[in-house]
Amino acid sequence: MEGVLVSAKLSGGTITVTVISDTKGRYAFPAGSLKPGKYNLAIRAVGYDAPASGLVASVGDKTTQLDIKLSKTQDLASQLSAAEWLMSVPGTEEQKANLYTCIECHTAEPIMKSRYDAAGWMTTIVRMRNYSPQSTLSNPILLPYRNEARPQDAEFAQYLSSINLSARPKWNFELKTLPRPTGADTKVIITEYDLPKPDRQPHDVVVDAEGMIWYEDFALPLLGRMDPKDGEVKEWPLPEMKPGFPAGSLDLELDHDGNPWIARVFQAGISKFDKKTEKITSWTIPPEYNTAHTRTAFLATASQGFVWIDDSTGRRMNKLDPATGKIDSFPPSLAGRGPP
Repeated sequence: MEGVLVSAKLSGGTITVTVISDTKGRYAFPAGSLKPGKYNLAIRAVGYDAPASGLVASVGDKTTQLDIKLSKTQDLASQLSAAEWLMSVPGTEEQKANLYTCIECHTAEPIMKSRYDAAGWMTTIVRMRNYSPQSTLSNPILLPYRNEARPQDAEFAQYLSSINLSARPKWNFELKTLPRPTGADTKVIITEYDLPKPDRQPHDVVVDAEGMIWYEDFALPLLGRMDPKDGEVKEWPLPEMKPGFPAGSLDLELDHDGNPWIARVFQAGISKFDKKTEKITSWTIPPEYNTAHTRTAFLATASQGFVWIDDSTGRRMNKLDPATGKIDSFPPSLAGRGPP
């Protein structure tokens, strides 16, 4: 089979290397891509499963060969991506667009395997609306304010109950899958790096001039740095700026000196990390514009030393002078008319 992703991870290691099989089903890890040691292998080919055990190989001085026999999966639904669920479910463009807002960041499986009828979905929609987007099933984060039902909820609830398992033992539509890679698309090597804990949600990842990888976390108040040579990670906690509000971050940018700047979203401000001193400095939106709904989602560092900060819900642009700490705030129509 062509286009099967084969992954190898050193036993006890934190780095996974993945290659893709060619037209004859052959896969190979180039010399030097894997250090000597014992590796656990895994595959991804939608519609197929590998043996539950036995995918172990030792890498040494000589070439090692491991043949993998795949079998048809008995649970195709658990392998589908969000895109494949959207391809599969019936519905209008508007209905699918509403569904997309639920699964653009999260897996579709809990929705599709649920058994809520329309009434159950009415309760669930309101409940989910009151959790922060950073929430996961293992770490739900409530918003600090209350959202109520909306007029369009009943129609959406009816749609969700028509595509889940509330009225049937299995889906009454075909589960569609994307094609596997072919040709030149198979000639890639994918390297993945584990972070310290499985609850990490790196939202933005940037590479500095020295080749170090920097990331912030969507749910947790932290900044991380990883060395891609060995996967070593160091993390720094970011200060709480707005107690009671979700503490994660959304945007990470490097300034002209290579220092990371982080947009703190619900915290209504930004933080700067000085690489030389490892000092973190933070600024918040002026109090007259800092409401429960303020979202400092993105920032941009300017060559003059200023930093622009957006408030995506307040519809304002803010200009920070780090030297003085002063923040000028502009409505959208005036954002480009401030002092140079």
